[in-house]
Amino acid sequence: MFKFYITTILILSVIITNSYILKSTKYINRNTIKSTWQEDFDKLVDIDTACDSRPDIASNLLRKLDVIGNDVFTAITERNIDILAPGNLTYGKNLIGAKAFKKQLINDIIPDFLTQQLPKLITELPNITQKLTTNPSNIIKQGEEIINKVNEISKDPSALQSTVDDLEKEIKNIFKSTPVGLYTPPFVVLKSTSNYEIRKYNDYSVASTTISNTGSNPESDIIASGNSFNELAGYILSGENENNEKLSMTTPVIMGNGKMQFVLPPGLNASTAPRPN
Repeated sequence: MFKFYITTILILSVIITNSYILKSTKYINRNTIKSTWQEDFDKLVDIDTACDSRPDIASNLLRKLDVIGNDVFTAITERNIDILAPGNLTYGKNLIGAKAFKKQLINDIIPDFLTQQLPKLITELPNITQKLTTNPSNIIKQGEEIINKVNEISKDPSALQSTVDDLEKEIKNIFKSTPVGLYTPPFVVLKSTSNYEIRKYNDYSVASTTISNTGSNPESDIIASGNSFNELAGYILSGENENNEKLSMTTPVIMGNGKMQFVLPPGLNASTAPRPN
């Protein structure tokens, strides 16, 4: 995603250079400009922007080539990417997130995986293999569900369309900071910076499980965390509860104090939610 944005900005820079060479850029009355070129660019790269509106957005960008050229020159001379990708816009936030993740990946995730998680994974591999071979019921159940879904799609055109729509939504969610279609408890942003937000959530209930680990930081144990996630996903998504009821996935997934928690869908709490098996 980071490379995509930078490549797009570079392409715009080439267009700018050519426009100056050809002397084809017309004078712009800045009083008529209702949005910045960064805001237009944010709409252009938004996965949800309708294809029909993209030509108009691109046309608006072309009319602001002189402004873009000045900003690109200033950003390069001052080595300030914020001029081109403001942190208050979606693509700017994504760039900041990408840079932060890259730093975390190099400084924390990879060293921790190589020194802590990989040796543990090698040690636990025989136990994991034994569990899969001695108790394959979950794998068999998931396989049967897939087969039934394929049969349903093949017989029902509406099911096929629904599957295509769901797939399209999931592909779009790959490019979103907050996935669409998942319930999130209402909240108010108390403070927002380029690196984090402080939010005040309305009351909500959770399904919670303990991350089984004897270390001082169980949340960093990928095997234990994975087991806890699968346990909650079984309860929420696979209907592994007293009512065999499949619930909706929500956000956020909460980890801390040796626990993993899924937010329950609206209307459910400790009294009304089905008890886990």
